[in-house]
Amino acid sequence: MRLSDEVQAVGSLKSVQGVMLRPESSGRISKLGFADGARVVKGQLLVQLDDTLQRAQVQQAEAQASIARTNLQRSRELQAQGFVSQSAVDQNAAAMQVADAQVALAQAQSQRMKVLAPFHGTAGLRAVDVGDYLKDGADIVNIEDLSSMTVQFALPERYIDRLRAGQAVDVAVDALPGKVFKGRVQAVDSQVDANGRALQVLAQVANPGAVLRPGMFARCRSVASSLFSRSWTAPMGARLHSALKRESACGCRGRSRSSKAFAPATSSSPPAMVVCCGVTVCRCA
Repeated sequence: MRLSDEVQAVGSLKSVQGVMLRPESSGRISKLGFADGARVVKGQLLVQLDDTLQRAQVQQAEAQASIARTNLQRSRELQAQGFVSQSAVDQNAAAMQVADAQVALAQAQSQRMKVLAPFHGTAGLRAVDVGDYLKDGADIVNIEDLSSMTVQFALPERYIDRLRAGQAVDVAVDALPGKVFKGRVQAVDSQVDANGRALQVLAQVANPGAVLRPGMFARCRSVASSLFSRSWTAPMGARLHSALKRESACGCRGRSRSSKAFAPATSSSPPAMVVCCGVTVCRCA
């Protein structure tokens, strides 16, 4: 017979990946590349801020880099003919490197006017519209990866030696009664909370059909340990009733070869024990 020590706890669901998108630069929204609640893919353009100034700066930097490259090429040709020194060539080479760095800087500033999807997921409800002026760090929309969920719950510290990564977890949510979602323990916290003496556990749960959503109340159940017992002990009342029933059926009445004669218990003698059908029974007056 297998004896299991089940533990139960409650927690809240979170997506395996989730982020609130915010711009790195201030600007006015010129284009939105997603719809509320739609699927997005990694690298997809979600928000385009007005980058007219940044694109002009890129063009200016590229033109300066082109001039610097031409000057370097010309100085190298003149050096080969002996008309300029090596130091002049080195100065032009350094000027070209500065120009290339200016191009990279202008391109980076232009790229910061775009907000891209960091991973595959589902968009929430946007908090902005085309034409809005955004400051850097303002909320745009949340992106959630609903392919699987995580749930964090607390258990008493006495379970610390019975929890392991990979252990099975069953999760149920009140919003979907009767459904159980399978998961595994992903990690166990490295420390116990000194205030409540609780151990934090993080589990990952499968989310077929993306029916689970972040923020749902979850009830978690896991088997902390499982022991196998070779024998099963029945309650005393059940054994006594079974023995008396077999004694009556076989008609031995405690006088068989495997039993002792019945004698009422007195204050000076212990209760008589009768062995009937392989079961020892206490016969008390």
